[in-house]
Order: sequence, then structure tokens, then C-alpha cells
Amino acid sequence: MTIKLITGAELSALNRDQSTQANRLVVGMQYVGKVIGIDSENITSVEIGDQIFKMQLPELREPGQTINLRYLGADPKPTFMLLQPSPSSLLPSNVLLSQAGKLVLEALSATAQFSSLNQVDGSDMAPLLTSVTSPQMSAIELQNALRFSGLFYESHIASFIQGKRTIEQLRKELQNQKDVNSSSIISKQLDVLEKQQIQWAGMIWPKQHMQWTIGRDSGGSSSELPEKKSFKSTLALDLPSLGKMIFHIVMNQDRIHIQIEVASQQSRRAVEVAIPQLRHHFESYTNKLDGISVLKNG
Repeated sequence: MTIKLITGAELSALNRDQSTQANRLVVGMQYVGKVIGIDSENITSVEIGDQIFKMQLPELREPGQTINLRYLGADPKPTFMLLQPSPSSLLPSNVLLSQAGKLVLEALSATAQFSSLNQVDGSDMAPLLTSVTSPQMSAIELQNALRFSGLFYESHIASFIQGKRTIEQLRKELQNQKDVNSSSIISKQLDVLEKQQIQWAGMIWPKQHMQWTIGRDSGGSSSELPEKKSFKSTLALDLPSLGKMIFHIVMNQDRIHIQIEVASQQSRRAVEVAIPQLRHHFESYTNKLDGISVLKNG
């Protein structure tokens, strides 16, 4: 299924109350629109329910044809995602898909062109860490990379309503930045929800690539006490002098254990020598460290 974004749609003057009509559409829902006319500038009038929108479609359509659209919001103007379904998924005209499970399934299939939906690709971003000499600052900067990624925007809005988050913090979210692909964010959110895992790829500091995965650690969670979940963060680096290193950080009931995989015995010896300093850095930031272990991979 191909995806094409339609931005800057406008409610036609034929609508009786332009101030409230767009609010009838639900963000994320799929609608079937009917083409009712095309003007001399190839602007298409599309009827969705009892509303008429004027929009620039990527391909000309004949009056009477139907198109599948997903509504992405109205800030500042109505924005739609044009979905081109396969013949087996054609829907009757003016059908609103409201079942949550069906919506999630279709959203995931509709965004199949986005590789690794649950992956935040930071290849073109600035390095995450501005300083590598302060472990405390590094931890905060890594945390903020996910906090302001846009993946948790709705929960942050709920926190704002409850007085737990400021409007300045919300403005830093990806959804409030210019030239952001809203459909891509929605796709990533749905995929994170389904997989319960987040991946980040990009530079952690200049010229140093990193792969970072965060998710639930099924091996450490308690089936008897489901509220006491275990979480695992895996950070993979390929360092110039130490080679490939993978850090596994597991938090289980507020306790932390770190396992470091190295590629050679030489790297293992170098890391083991540095463990006391590494432990000191962790203990200066948190007193919940249970242990650090080093093993050679392969």
C-alpha cells in the first residue's frame, strides 16, 4: 500500500460552519471520500460525510471516484494521508473504520514503506552527547533523546493537564517542530505500542555510531508480580581501540545489573581494569547498582 501525504487541505465554503466542521474528524481514523469536482487549477473537491474539502491530490481523479484517506489533524490546516488500497481491501463509500484493532492493523500495513517503524533514525541528527566527560550529563542527554522523540507525546499531554509537565517541555516535542512528518510519528508510536520496544540509531558523539534498544526484559520479569517488571537497555558501539562493545543494562525492581560484551581478550582486560572507575561513576549517580560483569563474545 502506497502512502502520500496531503497537506494544506481547506474546508470548502459550501460547509455551513467552518469553525467546527473539521473537529468532527477523528485524528488517526480512516475515511472514504468522494471526488465531486476539479477546478481549473487541479484542486479537487472531496466530500467526506457531510463535509467538503478542497485539496491538491498527487494524481488527478475523475468525479465520482472514491479515495481512502486517513485524517492526521488540523494544525494549522487539515492534513490527510492518501491510502491506495489493494483490490482486496476496497471499502464501501463513506465508511468510517472505528474498530481499534482494525485501525492499528491497517495503520501498520499502510506504513510498510517505513523501515523499522519502532526505530528512531538519528543518522542525520546532531550527536546525542555534547560532553563525554560527565556521566551524569550523559545520562540526562540520553534520557532527553527519548523523552523529546515524540513517541510519548500523548502521555506527556496528560501529564501537562495534571500539572506534572510544563508547556515549555511540550514545545520541545517532535510534534511541535517544523517540517515534521506526522504520519511517520504515528506509525512509530503504533509499532512501539505493539512491540513494546524502542530502537535508536545514530551518532552518540561525533563520528561514533551507536545502536540503542530499550524494552521489557521478559527473562527478568515476575509472572507472579506483573507490576514489578524488568527492563533492559542495550547499547552497541564499535570503538576505534576496543572494537565492538555491547552494554546490557537490566533494571529489575529498581536494581541495576550491567553486562559488557567485548570482541577480544585484550579489550576484556582493558575493560576489567576500568570497572572500579565505572562502578564509581554509577554509584555517584545511583546507589542501585548490583554488579558489573565482562564477557568475551565468541
